Amino acid sequence: MYQPTRRGWLNQDLTTAPTIAKGSCIAVVSRSPDSVEVWWISPDGSVMYSVWYGDIGWSRMQHAGQGHGAAGGIYALKASSSWRSVTWIGPGGSIEELNSDKPREDLNWQRKSPMGNGAAAVGGHLVGLIRGEPSDIFWDLFWLAPSGAVQGTHWDKRNGSANYEVAPANSAAIGALEAVSRSFDSMAVFWISPNGALHYAPWVPTPGWQRFEMAGPGSAAITTHISAVTRNPDTLEVFWIAPNGSVQSGYLCVSEGYGWRFFEIAPAGSAAPGGIKAISKDPLSIELFWTGPDGSLQNSFYPSDTGAWEKFELAPPGSTIPGSAVGAVARHSKALHVFFTKPFGEAGHYYKYS
Repeated sequence: MYQPTRRGWLNQDLTTAPTIAKGSCIAVVSRSPDSVEVWWISPDGSVMYSVWYGDIGWSRMQHAGQGHGAAGGIYALKASSSWRSVTWIGPGGSIEELNSDKPREDLNWQRKSPMGNGAAAVGGHLVGLIRGEPSDIFWDLFWLAPSGAVQGTHWDKRNGSANYEVAPANSAAIGALEAVSRSFDSMAVFWISPNGALHYAPWVPTPGWQRFEMAGPGSAAITTHISAVTRNPDTLEVFWIAPNGSVQSGYLCVSEGYGWRFFEIAPAGSAAPGGIKAISKDPLSIELFWTGPDGSLQNSFYPSDTGAWEKFELAPPGSTIPGSAVGAVARHSKALHVFFTKPFGEAGHYYKYS
C-alpha cells in the first residue's frame, strides 16, 4: 500500500479491489489542511466515499447504494471548513446531491434531488461553483442535457433557486464540462462541441452570459476532459487533450485585453484522450496530471527550476486505465494528492509533501 516513488511522491492506494466504474469521474475536496475527501461511482452504481483525517488516516463508506449513480459525472464542492456537497448523475438522468455541515460526523449527510429523471445526459459531466462567503453563498451547478444543451441552476439564500440555459441544444458533445470563478461576480464554463471545437461562456452581471468559440473544430478530442484554474482574479487557464494526444492549454489575462493565448504543454502522443486535472496550490504555480496511452500517470508543473513547464512520469506504464479520470487536490501549499483508476478499477493514490 505504501511505496516510494520519484521526486518526493509517495504511493498509498485507497483500495486493492475493483471499486471505480469505467468512465466514472473522481471528485475531491479538502476542507482543511488536515482532511481530504474523495467520491466516485462504483461498478454496481453505488456512490463511494473515502475520507482522510490527519489523526486517524483513511476510512471508506458507501454514500448511496447500488444503482443510484451512473458512471460519469460526479462533483464535490466545499463552502467552509465544515460544509461540503457532492452531486452526481443518476441512471435515469436525474441529478442527486448529498451535503453535510458537520465537520467530522461523516454519517450525517442530507440527501436531495435537485433535478429529476431526464435532466442530464447519462455519461456527461457536471460541475459546480461556490462564490461568496459562508454566510452569503452563491451556488451554481452546470450539466449537459441529453439534447446537447449546457444547463445550469443557481441558488442563494436571498433569492432561492432558478434554472437557466448557458448554451442551446446541439452545442455540446456528451462528455466534458468545466467551470471556474475568478471572483465573486464572475463565472466561466467550458465544453467541447460535436466538431471538436472548444467553447467558452463567461458570465458577469452585465451583460450576463456570452458564448465564444475559443479553439476551432478539431482542436479537442471528443473524449477529452477539461480542467481549468484561476490563480488570481485576473487570469484563467484551461487544459485539454487534442486528437493527436498532445496536451494543450489556453491562458487569459483579463486586464491585458489580448484574448486567449495558446500553448502546448506536451507533444503529440503524450496523452490518452480523457482524464486531465489541473490544480493551483498557490498564485505562482500549477500542477497538471493526465494518463498516458501506455497507462502511465503523467505530471507537468509550472514553474520549474527552468522557469518553464516541466514534465515527468509519476507512475509507470500499466498503472492506470488510459483516458480514465484523474482527481487532485492541495490540502495546503506543500501537500498534494492525486487520485486515479488503476487497470482493474482499483482506486490509486499518490501524495507529496514539499
